[in-house]
Amino acid sequence: MKNLFSILAAVIFIASAWAQAPQLMSYQAVIRDASNNLVTNHTVGMRVSIIVHWGPTPHILYQETYSPNPQQTQRVAQIIP
Repeated sequence: MKNLFSILAAVIFIASAWAQAPQLMSYQAVIRDASNNLVTNHTVGMRVSIIVHWGPTPHILYQETYSPNPQQTQRVAQIIP
């Protein structure tokens, strides 16, 4: 029984060692203008930032800018590395 527990613990440890976070993040949005109308077939600017608050001021850890073009489906799909 002790041997079975040891083997089971080793298998769980090895399986968790192989686990890792995904390399990409998928983001989807519907773009609207100031009048709440859908924006289609126009290039829009989109900036993605990861901001942390260390102390009194925020710090940007990661920032990337995209220029997606919402097609007739009226949505933007972006893969963020």
